[in-house]
Amino acid sequence: MKRFQIFLLAFILSASAFAQKEFIDKLGNIDGVTSVYVSKTMLKLLPQLDWKELDLKKISQKMDGVQILTADNLNAVKKLKTSALSYLQKNKYEQLIEVKDGKENTTIFMKQKSKDYSSFVLLSADGNQSAFTLIALSGSLTLEDIQSIR
Repeated sequence: MKRFQIFLLAFILSASAFAQKEFIDKLGNIDGVTSVYVSKTMLKLLPQLDWKELDLKKISQKMDGVQILTADNLNAVKKLKTSALSYLQKNKYEQLIEVKDGKENTTIFMKQKSKDYSSFVLLSADGNQSAFTLIALSGSLTLEDIQSIR
């Protein structure tokens, strides 16, 4: 019975992670949107790279993948922003922080999928709606892990 419960939990987590990736892949097909996906395998190589600005050694081993979407024309920005905010609201992501700096606005959302598995989405937009970035990452991450990125 315990094996079944573990299997069921793993299935639910992978299904929700897949649904998020599938949704973000769909957003990557919007004209004017650039999409980047970094797999778990590539993330395992990150500690071997020298990133002077960021300390990703601890957190990279806990991530299942990173997806980055950017848009830099008005039409793509509107579609990407509207779709992303709708998805986050529909899937009950919690807003953790919002930072407004001049015309730039950055917001971080989180959804706790289980005790040991979370999804984070960072949205960054400029006030002119000429650029918008979405960064989604998930894995065995805590808020402390996210804060540890320098």
